[in-house]
Amino acid sequence: MVLNMGKYGKFYACPGFPEGHTAKPYYEELGVSCPLCGAALQIRKTKKGRTYYGCERAPECSFMSWERPTEQTCPRCGERLYLKNGKQRMMVCLKEGCGYKTEAPQETSEE
Repeated sequence: MVLNMGKYGKFYACPGFPEGHTAKPYYEELGVSCPLCGAALQIRKTKKGRTYYGCERAPECSFMSWERPTEQTCPRCGERLYLKNGKQRMMVCLKEGCGYKTEAPQETSEE
């Protein structure tokens, strides 16, 4: 299988594509482990193009998040923190009852 670029982004296909009809999606790795099974998390897209984060072992592993997972842990409960984008970039704990929030560190752009 080779990596091709199509109308909707990257995908894997056999070298004779489109004559050979075998094609598989390409998912970008996030570099964070799954909190349920420990496998790698991937950046995925819904049919409507909305980005979400899911486990590479899907559908066996049911982890899925709309917020970007990080390796940082919550100082209150010890669970994983998630990066929530909006008007303000926040690091939040999604554990029910915790409610920890803090400002996300600023990204440095190298130009």
